[in-house]
Amino acid sequence: MRTTAFGPRRSSGAARRLLSLLGALTLLAAVAPGSASAAVATTWRGVQLHSLWATETDQQMQEDLSSAKSAGANVVRLDIAWATLESNGPGEFTAWYEDRLAGFMTDAHQLQLKVIGILFTTPCWASSAPASLKQGCQGDWWDRGVGW
Repeated sequence: MRTTAFGPRRSSGAARRLLSLLGALTLLAAVAPGSASAAVATTWRGVQLHSLWATETDQQMQEDLSSAKSAGANVVRLDIAWATLESNGPGEFTAWYEDRLAGFMTDAHQLQLKVIGILFTTPCWASSAPASLKQGCQGDWWDRGVGW
């Protein structure tokens, strides 16, 4: 388990549970505004972050979150690349990306920031792109132009 300025990173098992929970919470958030429990008004102030991109370091990810908090945000929207998360097949999570997502969620929780996860990009195995673009599903999806 890695440790960051915000505390320890979660294990891969915890990350999988976190991903399942994230999906359930996303559904709940979509339903909650019309429910009786939503009677208390909350003012949401947030920003979009791209902290999971491969070029972003752990330190930059932490700085992104700290800057959002310092600017008065109480929620951040995070793009989560499905094509990177499950690049090898359904249910086969990419370890480094899964760890980054779990670390982001842990760090955001430490700063009391809510997270809205936005899935984008389609994994090669789930794509209807022509075989000439899929290129045997080898290499990074962004180099093949398949996931957009």
